[in-house]
Amino acid sequence: FAIAAEGVGTVLFSTGLVRQSIPYFARAARLQPSRLVTAQNLASALGKLATDTDSSFLEYAAEAFARVLEIDEANGDAACKLVLLRQNLCDWRHSEADLNRVLAITSQQLQ
Repeated sequence: FAIAAEGVGTVLFSTGLVRQSIPYFARAARLQPSRLVTAQNLASALGKLATDTDSSFLEYAAEAFARVLEIDEANGDAACKLVLLRQNLCDWRHSEADLNRVLAITSQQLQ
């Protein structure tokens, strides 16, 4: 069921139906909570919706990118997007740690 849900979410997302893709990605993420691609798909859909059309999803998107980092702590894309989402939320509680994480990941990737 998780792969089917993720597949439907991917088709919806890729055809521009971002909001409609989220329930499918969320279902896949619930069924496979440690699968990186599933977590990234959900985070990407929530992030796109939050930044493009509906800012009420900013917090959900930030939580989703934080979940991606729980699975893959060296994920530079997720780390950068989390910083931006938290800035949009005016959530400065983690700003120093977030920026240090981005710098560490970037430094490691440049070696």
